[in-house]
Amino acid sequence: MNKKRVLIAYKFMPQYRIAFFNLLKSELEKYDVELSVVYGKSYSLDRGDEIDLEWAYYRKNKIFSFLKFVIYWQPTTDLIKGKDLVIVEQANSLLINYYLIILRFFTKLKIGFWGHGRNRQGSGQSILNKFKLAYLKKCDYWFAYTKSVQEYLILNGFGQNKISVVNNSLDTHQLKTDYFSIDEKEVEFLRSEFSIASGDSVAIYCGALYKEKRLDFLLSAAVLVKQKLPGFNLLIVGAGPDENKLKSQAKADKWIHFVGSKFGREKAKFFKAADIFVMPGALGLAALDSFVTQTPMVIPQLQTHGPEIDYLVHDINCIITSDNVAEFAKESIKLLTDKNKIEKLKTGCEHSAEEFTLDKMVTNFTEGVIKCLNNESR
Repeated sequence: MNKKRVLIAYKFMPQYRIAFFNLLKSELEKYDVELSVVYGKSYSLDRGDEIDLEWAYYRKNKIFSFLKFVIYWQPTTDLIKGKDLVIVEQANSLLINYYLIILRFFTKLKIGFWGHGRNRQGSGQSILNKFKLAYLKKCDYWFAYTKSVQEYLILNGFGQNKISVVNNSLDTHQLKTDYFSIDEKEVEFLRSEFSIASGDSVAIYCGALYKEKRLDFLLSAAVLVKQKLPGFNLLIVGAGPDENKLKSQAKADKWIHFVGSKFGREKAKFFKAADIFVMPGALGLAALDSFVTQTPMVIPQLQTHGPEIDYLVHDINCIITSDNVAEFAKESIKLLTDKNKIEKLKTGCEHSAEEFTLDKMVTNFTEGVIKCLNNESR
């Protein structure tokens, strides 16, 4: 049997994808499938999370910007030759996708799309989402981020037997190890650094600080919580364009503690010091932080959430509220004052942490690759 060859073209290489690609390469080798990965650099040079993957190909992207649009050309046509399957993100901005769609029409090359199926931050009726829908079926296989993506694909006519739900994840082993290695003395010392008394309630926000995260919503809700719970404290962990606003607020209100970006064991300490995790805006892989650290999340129902919102189940591993500041604050107060409910949700988080793992994502992705390669129909 001839060795099968698969190429994944990735726009840039974020640090959190390194473990996934390494594990996927090893897993596919068991099936005599050779995996290659090619990546470039992003348009946003200040991301701070891009890294090199030693065994992968690096090709400098040619980036064109026009008004609000950024378009990428990945010079990878030579790497495509001899491949049985090429997997790409289904993104309007990637010119290589259109080249592959044409190539697929004239050759036996198979194409896999990997992604959300649509832009959740935009209207479903937007021109860009309609354009994305127009070529949704121009591939041989779909690697859907989550179950709701699969449902969207099926609703729009893509065959269920050609979809794998990968359940997007990342490597959380180290975070779990760090979190459970922290004892109460360390937590008490951390809380004392911020003048947080032992009986005070603490909420944490951990994530990027930009418009879509709706930090004004967070601050407004926090003020309402503080009015009802005088011992309430808010920890803000992260960095981004809106951080100066938060720094100023923290200077004015001593119960708001802006601590900037934290990683590894330091990040785990702040979760260990918190009772709940508040997420006012668009959710992504932060859901996994909530699960692994067993810090239940309070989050409003929004259309702009990433597909990882599928992992959250109200009253099982989180609290989902209406998109209303007062309601968000009210539910946060109820949770902070109900230790039994927190314990119940922590148990739900623990179970979810075991369900949405990187190992399972690799298994799901591998099964999809093998199924696509073995499928004779187009």
